[in-house]
Amino acid sequence: MAETREYQGLIVAHCPKCGSYTTFFSKEPAKHFFCRDCKEQIPLNGVPTPLISTCECGNRIRGVTNSDEDKFQFNCRCGYPNSVGYSERKNVYYGMR
Repeated sequence: MAETREYQGLIVAHCPKCGSYTTFFSKEPAKHFFCRDCKEQIPLNGVPTPLISTCECGNRIRGVTNSDEDKFQFNCRCGYPNSVGYSERKNVYYGMR
């Protein structure tokens, strides 16, 4: 089992049970999150991966994720979907246009 880590700031959390993404901001270090779709408490395992994107609304998104997928989509606070892809060379998720 992977070690539980503390995540802080903007977190785009992937639920391994239902596959959905929950986006939230945490001022305090978080070791788990509650999935908005399946309502399960999910531990944040592994080292957080940085995420950088810019939404169509102009919002610059800088946060972390627990995802291990090559590409995924999450909603900005304005509700617009953002797609990001993983750069293995830099170990960062970048916004895709």
